[in-house]
Amino acid sequence: MKRSWGVLVVALLALMSLSVPAAASTRSDVFCRGNAAGFPGKWGAVSKSCSFTSPPQWRGYLEVTWFVEAGTQQRGCVEGRMASVREQRPWQSLGCGKGGLGRVDWPANTLSLLEIRVKSYNVGLALVTYEI
Repeated sequence: MKRSWGVLVVALLALMSLSVPAAASTRSDVFCRGNAAGFPGKWGAVSKSCSFTSPPQWRGYLEVTWFVEAGTQQRGCVEGRMASVREQRPWQSLGCGKGGLGRVDWPANTLSLLEIRVKSYNVGLALVTYEI
């Protein structure tokens, strides 16, 4: 049974990467875009689609915009963090609902991957697109 759930999640993530919601495709200032999915009451697999290098004159955080698929009843909670080889950084809430804007702490002069995870709080999956 667990294997079939894994196959289903991989198939859904592949389909998500093929379709970008219309709201996302109109923005021209997007540096990177990724997708993540979560089940009801359970954090989904960690998405690591976007890497980022902070410039020397940096404000100390990275802004992340996220949203669920347009026209659906999906709702989710999203968390993000800067990946670190040296230490496990804490997850930071980016908000709950149908979309939002949140901040992830990001020290100056660092190169790392943005890690995002999602938890659905409706009956089905929450499929989230995030952008930096």
